[in-house]
Amino acid sequence: MTNETVQQIIDRAAADPDFRTALANDPLGAAADAGFNISADDVRAFLGRPDASDAEIVEELRSRMSHTGLGAKNP
Repeated sequence: MTNETVQQIIDRAAADPDFRTALANDPLGAAADAGFNISADDVRAFLGRPDASDAEIVEELRSRMSHTGLGAKNP
């Protein structure tokens, strides 16, 4: 996963509320469904947490998304 890929995911999330919601609910699944080729190991490396469990990296991504204002919005 490159910084360019990360930026593309962030840009899409910022522009697409449905994608943003999907990311908040299932970050890796939503990214894969949108055609982004990333793995859990890629995300672990990006986050600097090589020993994190899948649940821990998902929670970390959700937390980071909510702090940036990209988390799921309740209608």
